[in-house]
Amino acid sequence: MKRMVEVPTLLTIDDEEAVRRSIRVFFEDSGFEVQEAGDGRTGLEIFREKKPGVVLVDLRMPGMSGLEVIQALSAESPETPVITLSGTGMIGDAIEAIRRGAWDYVTKPILDMAELEHVVSMALERARLRRESRQYNEHLEQEVARRSKELHELNERLKTIVRSTRAVTVSGSVDETARQLLVELAANVGANGGSFYLVEDSRLVLKHALDPAHAEIALVLPLPLNSVLGRALAEKVPILIRDVAAEDSIKPSGWAGYRDGSLLAFPLLDHQSQAIGVAALHNKGNPPFTEQDREVGAVLASYAIEAIRASRASETLSESEEKYRDLVENINDAIYVVDDHGTVTYVSPAVEKVLGYPPQEIMGRHFRDFFPSREWPRLDEAFQNLLHGKVAQGEYLVVNKAGEPTWARTSSRPAVREGRVIGFQGTLTDISATKIAEQSLAERVHELAVLNDLGREMGNDLSMDSAVGTALKHAQQSLDPDVLMLFLRQEEDLILKGFAAKNGCHRSDSVPMHRVGDCLCGLAVAEAKAVFSTDIHLDPRCTMAECRAMGFKSFAAVPLESGSETIGILGMASSDNRCFEDQASFLDAFGHTVAIGLKNAILYEKAQEDALELQTRLTQIQKAEQEREGLTAQLQQAQKMEAIGTLAGGIAHDFNNILTPIIMGAELALMTTPEENRAHPLLERVISAGMRAKDLVQQILTFSRQSDLERKPLRLIPTLKETLKLARAAIPSTIEIRQDIVANEDLILANPTQVHQVVMNLVTNAAHAMREEGGILEIELREEHLDESNLGGLPELVPGHFVVLTVRDTGRGMDRRTMEQIFDPFFTTKERGEGTGLGLSIVHGIIRSYNGTIRVESRLGEGTRFDIFIPVERTLEAVKKEEHKPIPRGTERILLVDDEPMIVEIHSHMLRALGYQVTSRLNVLDALQTFRNDPHGFDLVITDMTMPHMTGDKLAAEILRIRPGVPVILCTGFSERVSKEMADELGIRALVTKPVGIADIAGKIRDVLGRA
Repeated sequence: MKRMVEVPTLLTIDDEEAVRRSIRVFFEDSGFEVQEAGDGRTGLEIFREKKPGVVLVDLRMPGMSGLEVIQALSAESPETPVITLSGTGMIGDAIEAIRRGAWDYVTKPILDMAELEHVVSMALERARLRRESRQYNEHLEQEVARRSKELHELNERLKTIVRSTRAVTVSGSVDETARQLLVELAANVGANGGSFYLVEDSRLVLKHALDPAHAEIALVLPLPLNSVLGRALAEKVPILIRDVAAEDSIKPSGWAGYRDGSLLAFPLLDHQSQAIGVAALHNKGNPPFTEQDREVGAVLASYAIEAIRASRASETLSESEEKYRDLVENINDAIYVVDDHGTVTYVSPAVEKVLGYPPQEIMGRHFRDFFPSREWPRLDEAFQNLLHGKVAQGEYLVVNKAGEPTWARTSSRPAVREGRVIGFQGTLTDISATKIAEQSLAERVHELAVLNDLGREMGNDLSMDSAVGTALKHAQQSLDPDVLMLFLRQEEDLILKGFAAKNGCHRSDSVPMHRVGDCLCGLAVAEAKAVFSTDIHLDPRCTMAECRAMGFKSFAAVPLESGSETIGILGMASSDNRCFEDQASFLDAFGHTVAIGLKNAILYEKAQEDALELQTRLTQIQKAEQEREGLTAQLQQAQKMEAIGTLAGGIAHDFNNILTPIIMGAELALMTTPEENRAHPLLERVISAGMRAKDLVQQILTFSRQSDLERKPLRLIPTLKETLKLARAAIPSTIEIRQDIVANEDLILANPTQVHQVVMNLVTNAAHAMREEGGILEIELREEHLDESNLGGLPELVPGHFVVLTVRDTGRGMDRRTMEQIFDPFFTTKERGEGTGLGLSIVHGIIRSYNGTIRVESRLGEGTRFDIFIPVERTLEAVKKEEHKPIPRGTERILLVDDEPMIVEIHSHMLRALGYQVTSRLNVLDALQTFRNDPHGFDLVITDMTMPHMTGDKLAAEILRIRPGVPVILCTGFSERVSKEMADELGIRALVTKPVGIADIAGKIRDVLGRA
């Protein structure tokens, strides 16, 4: 009768009907009986009923999860193969499934059922082998038990025959040999007592005694010759004494109680006839020991000698073997021995950890069998070196038993016998973990370099188009996808901002419009995490037919997250089965870096006027410390300027009050002094000096920002020369200054203080560059007409006539990178504490505000040249001197109020000289009362601003409240409280800054009274 072929059975547990149907159709065609279930609980019920040969379980199912099903199946039937099906593709799922009892792991979608069939067949084969192995082990256990019983019975029979000799010769140690010899001797010759001694350190040391109470623990050598043991050792033959009591020539050697009976002593001699010990038997009654007893004892003693020699050798060998066995078998490195033909003759068990082969599968094979062919040339060279007596070390790829390449390090040295190299021996070390770590480190270093370059370039991209282009360029270079797409989020829409494709195989107009939540890109935004797909055609998350129609297969959508905000998506696609998820961590960092760059570009488009702040933000990682120092310096400078401003205001007020009587007194004296009088030119100089002092006060106020920086037509040459004269004192004598100032037209629209600041900054920077070795500082001023033909390299300028200031030094120069940053705020090449990095930034801002520009040329070791281009101002009328006009006069009544007696006196004198009727008051309250007593008795009120009890603006307000419309002129040495606009709001007709000349105040009075 033919044996029936067993039909393999398979159970599929999956909530997807299409998957179950595909598996059922395929495996039924392959001869399987297929059962299926749509959920875990139903699957367990079918399993318990049908007992299938193999089970396929999906990990993601409603209700009872796949992992729970696997755990239940493994608990109920650990020998039934369970194969996991999963669409997540995550290695963590596979590990957890196998930990709970799964035999294998297959990812969905299953593109090739033959692959699944192979996995199922392998699992069934493993199950069969497990069953057969278990059955065979059970059979072996039964056979071993049966054989053991037979051997035991045989051993008992043999022990009866050879017990004595075997007991002595098989003793495991010297002590055991001593004990066993005495026992066997006593048993064979009928002795009641005895002892066994061995020679150790010039003594006989007791190893065993049948009656230990009568035996000395140790006897010092040499023994007396008339002692039993001494005679045996001296004669080196067995000693028989039939009656101890009758033998007067033998001493008992301290053996009390040995006076009766017979005695046997056996010397134990080595192969050189040297005594190594002695055994003695005694206390035998009638009949006494016989010659036959001595012969039997001698035979057993000879066996004991060999047993002792063997035990000692065995102990020494065991210790040595144990020492080296522990060393060889427990070290991580595999030890190998190879003959001169390249055949492996020995390898330690540690090789299985490295190659996966047990030693017996390696020994007898050529060592090259375990290396890929590309390593053979290097191996052959090392082999030849070893055969010539040289050592060899190297790192090689080896192939393990699974056929996988791994890294190992070999260290070999020649094996020499009788002067001839018979092979080599060495160690094999697994360095795969080190190589993996090195590779991982190299990849990480490369990724960090990519991210660093990306961050740096995107930090310099201030336009959105440029930032997008930079992101796509770096993504293409580092990731090499077939297609790249960059979307920016606008509310719920994803707008395509950048597109790149290899070889032009795709077009940007084929990319569909996306919304948040739609398709893979929209899903990545909605979930704020990267989305990966190895086949979008089988991925239900890819919901847009237009995407599938583009022809690519694998896809990654990386969210561009800036803080907690997802501003866009970087999509990348490949036409093959590429797994972008393997680079998930790098893609996350890449997306974050791109997001920062794009976010900065967005902010720049929204606030271009705040370019300095944006630039600082883009480079804040690299310049955080510089920014902190710069801000600290700026704060300190602001505090200094605030203090200087407060001081300057007080100085201006007091100094102007001092200048007022000086200038006005000189003018009054000049009015009455004929030109031919020698005092006339002296008075003019006094007036000129006073006006220069007035300008100096104004410059102090300007420097401290207590006054607006007014631009006006300015002759550059005088200002330049004056500034250079001041700078010369601060420049070391080792620096030669050369001037070439030849411009004919030097009129510009500028502020003198700012021009002074620009020149001083450039000159001091040049001097700083030459401070160590000295050099030449050249300052040139020339005219230059620029038109379309020679404007190249100066795109900031419009055609026209320019004055060009050149500052050139022979210092150490700058590299290109430094030149690109010199106008950045807080950037400085000076040491800590020598500069804030604001100087050239401010210079650049001043020149650009004049509609000019700065050109810089420099090379390391060749010095630096700055060319300042400033447009020439052709409106010469602006600087024409005003014609001298006669001083206007009048007869009106004026109330003059000031708390400074000198000012009241000189103003009163001046006004009366001009024909006016003057009433003066030093106290503001007296002045107010005077006006209140006769409001219509005055045609004009002239009052100081800063006075005790009441300021001039408040006095004016009170006067105007008493008599609205009365003309008021407010004079001030300096005040932050009042401006022209505030004066107009109060009804004050004019605001005059002290000191003021007679012509100016006379003109102002007539102007105010003329409008009354």
